[in-house]
Amino acid sequence: MNLLKKVALVLGSGLISIGAAQAGPLVTLWDYTFNSHWESYLPSAGVTNNGTLGTPSATILSWGTSTGPGQSSLNIIAPTISTQVTTNGLQADGSLLQHINNPITGTTLGSAVLHSTLVFTPNTPAGSTISPAFEINTGIAFLETPNSIPCASASTVPCDDIFVITTPLNQILSFIYDNNNYAIDIFPKIGFGVVPLSSEACLAAAPSSGGSCVGFTTVEGGNNPMQLAFTVNGTVPEPGSIALLGLALSGLAVIRRRRAVV
Repeated sequence: MNLLKKVALVLGSGLISIGAAQAGPLVTLWDYTFNSHWESYLPSAGVTNNGTLGTPSATILSWGTSTGPGQSSLNIIAPTISTQVTTNGLQADGSLLQHINNPITGTTLGSAVLHSTLVFTPNTPAGSTISPAFEINTGIAFLETPNSIPCASASTVPCDDIFVITTPLNQILSFIYDNNNYAIDIFPKIGFGVVPLSSEACLAAAPSSGGSCVGFTTVEGGNNPMQLAFTVNGTVPEPGSIALLGLALSGLAVIRRRRAVV
């Protein structure tokens, strides 16, 4: 058997084994559960939470001495969201937060970390839940503004309080399922409370931001929302094995012709 035939047989058998590991169908629909709780906060004295910090029971941070309406607080309105998301489709909702902004005195919140867990299960086609679950932390810096001119948030008196997102705006989590590639992009939901803030607001609430940040401002005496969101993108790997075989055989054919000439 000549060299060209031998190589063709070897590469052909390799393609059979590669074919056995080819990607399955792309998952087009996922069931998901998005859970969030407060992982940590500062200052440790003067701010309280309603559960055990770092567990699903910690959903409300409260601070300050009330001047009438009650303490200010930062609440996770929907600690658990269970629904579906489409691959390469529209964004899906994550946790919804609400800042109850009451006039207070005394100690105020300085910063907090929101811990979120995302559980994914293939729906179409059906499959096993992805393990382990995906986990992210979202950092928040907070400034309880004095109600006097000038307001750091460019609002009118009483001044809006300021929240700054201190972790990366987009947190991308990648995984492989059934030999296909997927990426989850988790981000603050722009336009739903979260917007680019002015340089003055960024520096006032988070000096390390350098004057460039995103976050949300909250009106005194109001209930102000902020929400996380995410998208799922999936790609099928390129079937490069056949192209590699063609290149290999072409190269061998060239060598064979050269030998024939010699």
